[in-house]
Amino acid sequence: MEMVSALEEALLNQNHFAEPEKLVAAAVAAPVAVAAAAVAPKDTKPKAPKPTKAEKAKAKEEAKVSEPPLNFDRLKSVGTFVRTVEIWSFVFAFVFKRLKLELKFTYKGGWSEAKKLEREAVLASWLRLGLLRLGPTFIKIGQQFSTRVDVLSKPFIAELEKLQDRVPPFPTRLARQIVEEELGRPIEDVYSEFADESLAAASLGQVHLAKLKLTGEQVIVKVQRPGLKEIFDIDLRNLRVIAQWLQKVDPKTDGAARDWVAIFDETARVLYDEVDYQNEANNAREFASQFKDTNWIKVPKIFQQYTKTRTLCMEYAPGVKINDLEGLRRMNVDPDRMARLAVEAYLQQVLRFGFFHADPHPGNVAVDTGDPEGLGRLVIYDYGMMGRVPDEVRGGFLELFCTCCVSQIQVLFYLSAGDCLSIHRPTRD
Repeated sequence: MEMVSALEEALLNQNHFAEPEKLVAAAVAAPVAVAAAAVAPKDTKPKAPKPTKAEKAKAKEEAKVSEPPLNFDRLKSVGTFVRTVEIWSFVFAFVFKRLKLELKFTYKGGWSEAKKLEREAVLASWLRLGLLRLGPTFIKIGQQFSTRVDVLSKPFIAELEKLQDRVPPFPTRLARQIVEEELGRPIEDVYSEFADESLAAASLGQVHLAKLKLTGEQVIVKVQRPGLKEIFDIDLRNLRVIAQWLQKVDPKTDGAARDWVAIFDETARVLYDEVDYQNEANNAREFASQFKDTNWIKVPKIFQQYTKTRTLCMEYAPGVKINDLEGLRRMNVDPDRMARLAVEAYLQQVLRFGFFHADPHPGNVAVDTGDPEGLGRLVIYDYGMMGRVPDEVRGGFLELFCTCCVSQIQVLFYLSAGDCLSIHRPTRD
């Protein structure tokens, strides 16, 4: 019985997608571990109390990156059929677990709203870890859905938000290899320093702190995750089928008009756009030119000569995440003012320029005090996902916005005059 337990524990400690040879090794090692335990002297010291569920959850929350680590070598090596099986197994498992939420007879001790919420939170965490295991395509999709409150409930949104800036990095040796392949020369010829540990990791790449050998400037080198294009080709074929299936089976009982195929098409287009860092560099330069006279917006400088398809070199511009209220207050920055500036910046992007940042989650928007007054300015990162508003549509938006503003001014004027009935007058004209 002890041997079975040891084997079970060894197997459970393997990765979700463990290779067969590793499982065999675990099976061989298990009886050895049991034999060693049998001859080892018994520890007479009292055992420490087991951590509670809350303590375990807190320890996991405080981990530097989410688990399990992404195995990109394996993602590149598995065949299309194996990858397809993995994707569909995950999808069907999620659908089953999601349906089980609504089956009241499956709740031990009887159904209650609190038990349902607890099970939903567990499922949301399972979904996030599953997306991490499946790799960059699914992490990016999870990020996309982390803002779709019309599609997912709050527990799922809260978990998927963690994918915005808590993604495991890939090995530095691969990052160095990609940089050298793109530059066509040893990394030491360009950078006098290149940090072994990544500064941050995202769904499609990670960034390393470095120093330019020529000028001594501190820069960030963004390196694309290996094998993205090949992984996208396999994953997106399966995801289109899944989107078509969801379009048919989604009852939309919550009243939301979801178009799963349209969501997929837009996501696929964006994913392929984002794997070209030269395109991102061009977007960043265009965005910077829009706000060149705005001292409360910072766009990090792009070093074009060191930017290629899979690597991007940009100015190091650290900041505090815009949703870190305590961090902003420690900098003596007014969060309310920064919120107003963020709204103003976005209105200008859409209504004035027609070229806007399409991925403005808190991981891509920070705040520093580099403006002349030191009151705080927006630092905007990641220009891989951008959008354009056609001139005719932008004109319509602008007219609608101006009409709403004028109507509000008229309402305030009539209210201040004490003529409450006059509120209706603008609509009669």
